[in-house]
Amino acid sequence: MIKILFIDDEVNVLDGLRRNLSPFKSIWDMKFEASVVSALESFENDPADVVVVDLKMPIASGETILNL
Repeated sequence: MIKILFIDDEVNVLDGLRRNLSPFKSIWDMKFEASVVSALESFENDPADVVVVDLKMPIASGETILNL
């Protein structure tokens, strides 16, 4: 199963993704994180195969997160 981590500081965006991607939950293990800190902790404890991240967030840009 492919593990995908979605990171966005807007909870409404994550909720929309969760709803729209729900048909794929049998083939994708999806995690949705609204906090950069919790996303990094989640990734450290259980690395994802794919990371989808908002590029413009207040604490750290998506580019910064992907370069960690």
